[in-house]
Amino acid sequence: EEVLEVRKDGEHFLVTTDAGARRCGAVIFTPGGYPRKLGIAADADIRASVEKERDALLVKRLYQAEAERVGEIGDAAVRAFYDQHLDQFTLADGRVADLASLRESIRTALRKRAETEAMDALLAELREAYAGQIHVFPDALEKAFE
Repeated sequence: EEVLEVRKDGEHFLVTTDAGARRCGAVIFTPGGYPRKLGIAADADIRASVEKERDALLVKRLYQAEAERVGEIGDAAVRAFYDQHLDQFTLADGRVADLASLRESIRTALRKRAETEAMDALLAELREAYAGQIHVFPDALEKAFE
C-alpha cells in the first residue's frame, strides 16, 4: 500500500493511500527506516500483562455484544418500574418525585440490569454447553468493567 498524501485534519491526520483514505490520531514517519524488534515478546511479565489485557478486552466486547441484543427500554417498562417502586421515589416531605424527572435514570438502570441479566444468561448457557471445557475468570470480568 503506497501513501499518496498526509494532511492535518483538526486533531487528526487524513492519510490517503492507493487503497483509500483513513483518519489517524498519529502518523509515524521513518524515512529509510527499517522496523526492528524490541525483544519484549519473550518477557514473561509483558506476555502475562498483554494476555490479561486481551482477556479483559474480549470480555468487554462480549458484554457489549450481549448488551446490543437487549434493545431499547420502552416508556411502558419505565412507567411500570416507577409505579411498582413509588416508595423509592418518595421525598422526605411525603411527595413522590415526578416521573418526568426520573425517566432517563430509571431507563439507564433498567438497561444496565437487562444487560447484566443477558450476560449472566449467556455465561450460564456457555457453562452448560461446554461444561468442563471453559473457565470463567472473575478477575478478567472485573477488569473489563473498571
